[in-house]
Amino acid sequence: MDSRAVTNPSECARRRPPTAVKLLLPVWGYSHLRDFFELSLPTLLSPGNVPAVVQELPTEFVILTSADDEALIRDFPAFRQLAAICPCRLRPIDHLITDGNYSTTITLAYTEAVREVGDAMVDTCFFFLVSDYIMADGSLANVLRRMKQGADGVVTGNFQVAREDALPWLRQRLAAAGVPARLRARELMRWALGYLHPATLANTVNNPFSHNAHTNRLFWRVDANTIIGRFYLMHMLCVRPEITDFVIGSSCDYSFIPEMCPSGNVEAITDSDEYLVVELQPTRHEEAFLRPGPLEPRALARSLNEWTTAAHRQNVRHTLVFHADELPAQLGDSIREADAFVNGVSRLLRPRPVAHRGHPYWRGAMAAFYDATGRRLDQHEWRYALGLPATENRILTWLLWRAKYALLGRPPWVPPWHPNWPDLNAVLNELAPFLTDPAKRLLMLSNEPTAFTVSLSDSGERAHRMRCTQFLKTPSARFKPLNGKFDYCLLELHESEIAEAIALVDRVAPLMKDGGRILIFVLNRRAHDQDSEFAQSMVRWGARMFRAGASPTEYYFLTANFARRQARTGFSALRRLLLGAPWIGVPLSVLAGGFVIGISLVGNLFAWQTRTRRSLYGRKSSFLLRLTAEPPISSEVHSDSAVGAAPPAKHKTEMREPQYNDLLEVRDAIGLTSLGLMTNQIWYDDPRRMAFLLARYKFVAKMLRGCRDAGEVGCGDAFGSRIVMQEVPDLTVYDFDPVFIQDIMARQDKRWSLKAELHDILAGPLPRKHEAIFSLDVIEHIASDQEETYLRNLCSSLSDRGVLIIGTPSLESQSYASSQSRRGHVNCRSGNALKRLLENYFERVFLFSMNDEVVHTGFSPMAHYLLALCAQSKISAIETRS
Repeated sequence: MDSRAVTNPSECARRRPPTAVKLLLPVWGYSHLRDFFELSLPTLLSPGNVPAVVQELPTEFVILTSADDEALIRDFPAFRQLAAICPCRLRPIDHLITDGNYSTTITLAYTEAVREVGDAMVDTCFFFLVSDYIMADGSLANVLRRMKQGADGVVTGNFQVAREDALPWLRQRLAAAGVPARLRARELMRWALGYLHPATLANTVNNPFSHNAHTNRLFWRVDANTIIGRFYLMHMLCVRPEITDFVIGSSCDYSFIPEMCPSGNVEAITDSDEYLVVELQPTRHEEAFLRPGPLEPRALARSLNEWTTAAHRQNVRHTLVFHADELPAQLGDSIREADAFVNGVSRLLRPRPVAHRGHPYWRGAMAAFYDATGRRLDQHEWRYALGLPATENRILTWLLWRAKYALLGRPPWVPPWHPNWPDLNAVLNELAPFLTDPAKRLLMLSNEPTAFTVSLSDSGERAHRMRCTQFLKTPSARFKPLNGKFDYCLLELHESEIAEAIALVDRVAPLMKDGGRILIFVLNRRAHDQDSEFAQSMVRWGARMFRAGASPTEYYFLTANFARRQARTGFSALRRLLLGAPWIGVPLSVLAGGFVIGISLVGNLFAWQTRTRRSLYGRKSSFLLRLTAEPPISSEVHSDSAVGAAPPAKHKTEMREPQYNDLLEVRDAIGLTSLGLMTNQIWYDDPRRMAFLLARYKFVAKMLRGCRDAGEVGCGDAFGSRIVMQEVPDLTVYDFDPVFIQDIMARQDKRWSLKAELHDILAGPLPRKHEAIFSLDVIEHIASDQEETYLRNLCSSLSDRGVLIIGTPSLESQSYASSQSRRGHVNCRSGNALKRLLENYFERVFLFSMNDEVVHTGFSPMAHYLLALCAQSKISAIETRS
């Protein structure tokens, strides 16, 4: 098929059926990968999702990720299950990943994955998946059905739940279901309705308590089991491109549908029974946009005018119904209420929507992307990267930009009356040798675009640009080719990031030439700084900047005196006036502009003259610290010899082999795992016993594979129980000693959430029956006159056809046991004696021997440890007959 657009829907209907499916999913970083493989992927693998798609058409699952994450991905058990269902491919997108620009990264990654298919893309259905979606069973199958029936695109809507509140139920449900996890739509919806995110509640129009000041979706509560939604922004879940030469001029959910499906042959799924995903988001997500009181149509229209395209205004015509039960009788009334509200908002919108191609949001996003990757920006990209206000009015554009550049210059090169002249000029003074000598090189580090990064970037020829966070995360070995290459480093930080300055300087120092300058520049963004908290904060951190490879040589505080503050207020007022009422603002700006400029000039000159004063009193507008790079301290000097040296920075530790940096990510995310009470003593006294202990638990795990739930009696510190959890999704551990139970609860891990209960098995059966029970190193501690009670209570705690595993040191091993063990071992048996005992309670008893960490079926008198697998309880059978 050629690359021309299909303009007639009847032509779409005549297209041959699709021949392939590509499931595209972007995810990178340890925490996101863990959430995807543990929470989202199990639902994708349910029978009605990925497996159903694979049965219909040749399918490939493509994970768009970082090259450093590939080994970690392959280690997840869920990935191996996915690979067993359909071909999987990991596609590196490191060249697209930048911090804080997620939407741009996934748009470019999706686009590359579609284009690499070539001309075959017009016969391929591309599913654009998201890593934090929890999906109801059957959702993907229903989408593919629509595509096979002739649609060229399917769009959907979803809502968010509060992650912290909703996660416990989800983890418990997934643990019970295993992988795949089959969550039916109404079950998933019932769960979600109980944990709606604050942003979702604020988007609910008939909720008068709060609203979202910058929303793209609206909801109405119909009843306790039903909500309806009207979405301006819908997710392009599946697309079969009609053309091959599409242009991407905005983010994927703005541009993919109009660019790839220009005919408009696109369907919206409007019933949650057919398709449902729920998005997990932290409770504080979007809290900056939440406002008290109801949502007003006029305020909503003002927000929508900034960004909505023709496709967005078409989307909102669809009513999406999310329900956990049958549709209620009052649904029609709620739909009419929604129609009236949306129509009222539509009448307030400007007639001309924003064009999706070259959308202002996309221009800003791409400018930030280019800035993060060090590319030189053009004039328009420069404005967008700095987040400067934009307007479509040509007269205002000329007035605001042409006149502004002529009057106030282009940062950082500005005249002395510019509001930020002292701050910018202080940095330019320090960089003067770099600006005049083409042989000198500059390294710029910041987490956001600044006047310096966008003006001095030259694609890495002389000025090398990186984001601070990315710089710290990247293994230092990758920067070895740059060691000793830079004359200057400009490190621009937000005050909240100053804690990272030590780590950044330590990483930068080896890259600097001897005597090179490292400049740390921080703007004061505090709205009120009456007590000079900013200056005091900078001094506290500046005192810690004596590093092994660099030391402070000069610092400046630029004063925000009264004249500068008044001038800044005046400039802001004039700009708002020009944007809001240009015909009044232009003459007023001409009249008042000279006065404001004069005040600014006086205040700036005074601030410049006093920049070297060390007083911390009064407001400060910025802080600049100069450090001079020094040769590294000789390795012969002991690290403890530096008096008053700052503690090592958190980010300084790096692995020599980059693939092992995931170890550091896990450490920083969850800390270092501690041993339990019992295993701590084992590791201290006889580390070899740890291998024996874990081998026993591995044997139990393999024997119980396929069981839905199990109980461990006499768990101790339950350190090895996690191995069993890899095979048995629902595990409860029991011990009669409260100290052990408290120890287990104190070491709980969200990923390996373990149910631990206090129970004495000699006092009675367990509080619930289990499909399997195992009890290691317990029976030898029970006196012979109580072993019948112990075994009967275990049998009574088993469900029908349940199995029991008993583990105990052999009688023959006791001559080699420690004195501590012998004190507690009052009832050891040989293999044959143990088998005879257990046959009184079970029809089948299978005896295994164990020496060190090796389990075998060999000669039990020579075994150090015994393991008995018991099935078909005689006690439960007697109880059933009685």
